Amino acid sequence: MDLSLDERKKLALQFRKEMTKKKAAELGMNPDEVTAKVKNGQLIWVKRADLYQQLEKQRKVAGPEKVVRALRDGENSLKSKIEKDIRITRMIADEMTKANIITMIERNDIMSSIAHVQRRFSGIITELQTIEESIERAKKSDDVLKEGEEVLKEMKSAAESGNTQMIAQLRSLHKDLLTKYENRRKSLDPLITSARHCRADMQREYWRIYQNRWKLQGITFKYYLKDIATISTNLPDGPVKDSFQEELTLLHEDFEKLLGQHNQLSVQYPDTTADPTASMKAWDEILPSMKTLIEEQDFLFESLQSLIAKYQPYAAKTEETAQRMVFIEQKNQ
Repeated sequence: MDLSLDERKKLALQFRKEMTKKKAAELGMNPDEVTAKVKNGQLIWVKRADLYQQLEKQRKVAGPEKVVRALRDGENSLKSKIEKDIRITRMIADEMTKANIITMIERNDIMSSIAHVQRRFSGIITELQTIEESIERAKKSDDVLKEGEEVLKEMKSAAESGNTQMIAQLRSLHKDLLTKYENRRKSLDPLITSARHCRADMQREYWRIYQNRWKLQGITFKYYLKDIATISTNLPDGPVKDSFQEELTLLHEDFEKLLGQHNQLSVQYPDTTADPTASMKAWDEILPSMKTLIEEQDFLFESLQSLIAKYQPYAAKTEETAQRMVFIEQKNQ
């Protein structure tokens, strides 16, 4: 039976739904709790929670979760994380150029965008360093601010260890000092607000780096589509081609979902000229989600590569046979 591409897609989706129900029943779960993926050239079903946990492990930093400092925190600072991702994005673009996956025009466009990000980022860092130095000088020159900071450090340490009794004792013992500290600290509010604006601006540049990574992935996807088109053309009609189309349809559906999620994130772009605290919180939600999308896209690329590796031998044999037939026909003429 010769089916159109749309009919094949409908059958593939129906096949996925039925198999998802079956595998979910075997696992004692609901259908929406499992998902399909391609591994080592084979279509398998896994728990969504397990897949998300795997992705979380890939991006989870060792140690307790905490607010990422903009400058002070060594390799865990926001500054270091952005610098690292800038290097990675450049490296990926270079590797894609060597592999002829990306054209020089596309590479230059990406590199130009990264250079603009780095210039803005460097300016933000310089401004933030100046602001933080001013804040530190003000704290060191004021005994109330200096002593209040020490007490707050002790209270923070007690909170991290779960010692609520110690927190209450410190608050009671230094009640007057903490009251004076809060009043004095208000004089630093303009500087603190400026520092928060800088941090929100850093996060905005981080988003732009992620968009370059996403763009590189889009170029990679188009490159793989050439191999997919060749395989689809060379595979003869039959069970092998049907299986190829089914698995390809499933992967295409997953790519479409990621594209939709990316579009949703893009419209949540915060207004960094507004309240910096609100902008920072919004970025703290958006950036990890964007990173997860990139990791999930990488995961799908691995599945796509497995699919190509699985079916290329069949397509190559068919192409070789076709070339042999052409040669025989030409020879007999």
